[in-house]
Amino acid sequence: MRRILVAAGAATVCIGFTLGYGLARRSTGAPTVAASGPASTSSSSLKATTNPGTEPTTAPPVRVAPSVPDTEAPASTPSTEPLSEPTTGPATTPPPTTAPVLTRPAPTTTRTVIVTVPPTNLVPSTLAPPRVEVLYAADAANRVVIPRVGAATLTIRNTGGSASQWLVTGSGFSVRSPSQGTLQAGQSTTVSVGAPAGELPRSEISGTISVLGAVNSRIAFVIPRA
Repeated sequence: MRRILVAAGAATVCIGFTLGYGLARRSTGAPTVAASGPASTSSSSLKATTNPGTEPTTAPPVRVAPSVPDTEAPASTPSTEPLSEPTTGPATTPPPTTAPVLTRPAPTTTRTVIVTVPPTNLVPSTLAPPRVEVLYAADAANRVVIPRVGAATLTIRNTGGSASQWLVTGSGFSVRSPSQGTLQAGQSTTVSVGAPAGELPRSEISGTISVLGAVNSRIAFVIPRA
């Protein structure tokens, strides 16, 4: 402990001496020389005898930091590179891109017009009525003569403009072919009539043949005497 105190005192003395010397040199205008390395301001063999009869104690050397001259930070050097100036010329606007316009032809509509030409020969909307007539061979009394053996023939025809039905009926004779039918305009048919079946009287037989649908619907007949 004693050694430490002795060493501390010696170091304090050396530091004070060094500071006083430096201040004196500055005040007189003497140039200050910066130490290039660490300087020892105290003797390495400083001995202090505190108690007689003890061995002298050698204090360890004390290193004093060299004085550092005041240095000023260099002023910042402004950059000499020229700043890029904004372009003052007229702004160039790129031309607008125009897409090609495709022209499509207008759709054509085909319309079929049907023109109805009336026929030259017009058919009347109302047909002429039918006209059924009965034709036959007659005697002086305008009668149909029916033989006792054989048959007489009636011709039925339609001279009108539309169809018509016909029917042969009566008594005292017999029909030996179809007794009814339909005639179109311009058509004709034949009907056979004869004496009735069975034994006939020997006297003259007369009567009427009815043809329904004909204009001369009542026709007289006669069967001659035997």
